[in-house]
Amino acid sequence: MTRLLIISNGHGEDTMGVLLGKALRERGIVVSAFPLVGEGRAYVSAGLPVVGVQKTMPSGGFILEGVHGLWQDLRAGLLGLTWRQMRAMRQLSKVTDWVLGVGDVYPLLMKALFLPLPFVFVPTAKSDYIRGHFRWEAALMRSQCLAVFPRDARTAAALAEQGVPAEYLGNLMMDAFSVTGYDFGAGERPIVALLPGSRKPEAYRNAALMLEIVQAVCTGPESAGELAPVFLLALAGGLSETELAEAAEPGGWQYRLRSCDEGVLVSPDGGCEVRIIRGRFGDVISQACVALGMSGTGNEQAAGLGVPVVAPVGRGPQFTRHFARDQRRLLGEAVWVVEQKEEAASALRTLLLDESKRRRMGRVGQQRMGKPGATSRMVERMLSLMRSHAVGG
Repeated sequence: MTRLLIISNGHGEDTMGVLLGKALRERGIVVSAFPLVGEGRAYVSAGLPVVGVQKTMPSGGFILEGVHGLWQDLRAGLLGLTWRQMRAMRQLSKVTDWVLGVGDVYPLLMKALFLPLPFVFVPTAKSDYIRGHFRWEAALMRSQCLAVFPRDARTAAALAEQGVPAEYLGNLMMDAFSVTGYDFGAGERPIVALLPGSRKPEAYRNAALMLEIVQAVCTGPESAGELAPVFLLALAGGLSETELAEAAEPGGWQYRLRSCDEGVLVSPDGGCEVRIIRGRFGDVISQACVALGMSGTGNEQAAGLGVPVVAPVGRGPQFTRHFARDQRRLLGEAVWVVEQKEEAASALRTLLLDESKRRRMGRVGQQRMGKPGATSRMVERMLSLMRSHAVGG
């Protein structure tokens, strides 16, 4: 029986590892996971065994976003954690047949140093739309990987030209949410999705800024009458409604319970409501006509469904001006980056009133992100490699 170890380094990467891990397990592969950043809660929730050594660091994995985050992690024991993870990886290599890496160059380096086993790599951090892989990264992929599945066709082509066994099979992000068809009761009214991200405390700051933008939109003429927008805030699983309400309070927004399972934020003048939706991210973005987004993965998934995204620049550490501009290069016209909240309100008004612009932006997002189904395509390719490798000795 084939034993597969997944190594990943980040919350989003863990989520993609879960998609592949569950599908491979259903096909008879014995799967375990070694998350290198955080505690791997996504794997635990999916019932996939977590092995190795884990510890949550203060930076949440964003140590490259600034010296402060790196210093915090070093004080919290980053070097000791890395050493223990290296030792654990050496031991796991003795009871593993195949390795799947999901993330940036870190899983690739860890595999090269400590796991002399057949390796498939899903590089999530880089795209040739923004900046391509360095030559040494491509050289490492050539020497270590049996297959590489980049996030877009342009990146796959660029790596293939350098001799990397790269092929584009789709973007796993488009499989990482479910659409159930849940009815939010909006009727003919347009839905605006608010995507503040999932990282604390940044997501709460992002939400507070979004509420200011929503309030400005609510004062416009397009927000009057039967076709006034319905605002749905997609709250990530690790975030708290209580802390969200506290972040909204300085702006005069009041938290109320709309129903037994749904809270609502009401604007200071009572003229605008933002419904808080938990656990239905796919339904929110699939029914939205436009998104106000300060999320990494969330913005990309919305764009992939053809939903244009207005992206206000935040304070970070993730969704900064630099990050937003990189996302614009990645997703092209599908994302409208704005510097000021007044700009964001104006952009939302424009998109609510201009259906042709929404469609044009939506087509770009769908083209850049690709169609769902990457999970099944990657799994079939991996199983084929496993069969041929077994036959070949």
